[in-house]
Amino acid sequence: MSRQIAMVIDLNKCIGCQTCTVACKTLWTDGAGQETMLWNNVETVPGQGYPRNWQNMGGGWKEGELSFGELPAEEDYGKPVELNYREVYQTGKDYYLHAKEKMTWGPNWDEDVGAGVYPNNYHFYLPRLCNHCTHPACLEACPVRAIYKREEDGIVLIDEKKCQGFRECIRACPYKKIYFNSVKGVSQKCIFCFPRIEKGIAPACARQCPGRLRFVGFLDDPTGPIYLLVHKWQVALPLHEEYGTQPNVFYVPPLLPDAFDEEGRFSEKPRIPLEYLRFLFGPRVDSALATLKAEMAKRQRGEPSELMDLLIAKDWKSLFKIPKVIAVLLISLLTITTNLGATGFKANAPAGVLTTPTMGVLMGGKDQSAKTLKIARAAFEHFKHGLATGQWEPFLGMLTDDFTLYFPTGKYQGLNVGKARAAEFLRFVSETFKEGLLITEVISVTSSATTVGFECRVEGKLGEQPYKNRVAIFLDVCGDKICAFREYFGSDGKSN
Repeated sequence: MSRQIAMVIDLNKCIGCQTCTVACKTLWTDGAGQETMLWNNVETVPGQGYPRNWQNMGGGWKEGELSFGELPAEEDYGKPVELNYREVYQTGKDYYLHAKEKMTWGPNWDEDVGAGVYPNNYHFYLPRLCNHCTHPACLEACPVRAIYKREEDGIVLIDEKKCQGFRECIRACPYKKIYFNSVKGVSQKCIFCFPRIEKGIAPACARQCPGRLRFVGFLDDPTGPIYLLVHKWQVALPLHEEYGTQPNVFYVPPLLPDAFDEEGRFSEKPRIPLEYLRFLFGPRVDSALATLKAEMAKRQRGEPSELMDLLIAKDWKSLFKIPKVIAVLLISLLTITTNLGATGFKANAPAGVLTTPTMGVLMGGKDQSAKTLKIARAAFEHFKHGLATGQWEPFLGMLTDDFTLYFPTGKYQGLNVGKARAAEFLRFVSETFKEGLLITEVISVTSSATTVGFECRVEGKLGEQPYKNRVAIFLDVCGDKICAFREYFGSDGKSN
């Protein structure tokens, strides 16, 4: 994965109006079998949430191993309610609309209930959608590999043509943000409005929000709002980080007025117990709240605050920094040339969309492509030598300091950042294949001005068992160094 799109939600500005929910529902889930689907929902916390008690159903990763949780029951989503439209509007047998059956549960059933005792009762609103995780448990759990993560923006999608409705993805997702369409017999989920993202437009839930509380951009863009809130100011935190999926939806924690003391004056005790906020957002919430309070105090003293200006978002355009992904898509299309597409790799679009020579011209010309190919070939030879001998120093010497490595499965699944992490991964490979791993054949080489792909066959021993596989390795070239490595297994990619 070359980049990761992400969202930050400022909980101090959410009024629970459900505009985001309606925008998503009307755009994506108004079909048969989607009656109880809310890809985006806003729930009151503390509360049971949607689906009911999702935080107690399990899933995610535990000590590096995939953990399966419960499958929500139909009642946990709330059954669709039928109203007496015919009796009111056609036969005249009734005078006002009402449910034909008594409701016992539904989304927002406990809206605004919260916790605590008056006058120190409290609640806030928590918008939720698919987190498009860096290490998605749903992807690992799918037995037919119908779930994939897009190379160009990290959006996690379900290929409904491959999905067979096993629902293991729902069990594995700790946030329970995948739904089963009983009419189609497939799982469905938030797609982060990727058709809009590809045009540089924010997802519907973010663009329609009247409170201007959703920020959208790429995690690695140092000038974008996501990087500033997550990395620079560190006030945006993931929900239940302990689940281990590395979610890419982040939250600015809420600041409510302090609790009242016995005389009815504001005390220094927080109205929302810190223990509850730590339960949701982890131990870093303390420092995030302290930063927010300090920057608010600066503005109250008339001093400038970059953080407050960013969060206030007087100009709605400052909420989003989403470049059109045409250039990124062209890089990604390198993985789906006719040759690779036909052999069944985890591609991002149909085979044959662009031929490799065309890509070389579009991405910078033949001269740049030739230079890129020369550097990538040298790095590939060092990589090949390291696989066979365990001597990785020559390959590591060609990597940039901010080198990123993507691996599709196991302990190192997802994006691994940094040269040290790469060295750790390569040592792990050598320890796994103690007698070495040989690249026995290079089937094809494809290149653009920035990326070179090698389709190979590898052989070795996994313990005492013979191991054979077909892999695609992509190297991104930055200057005269390698800045990214991505590996994909073929459709027959299990060891023999």
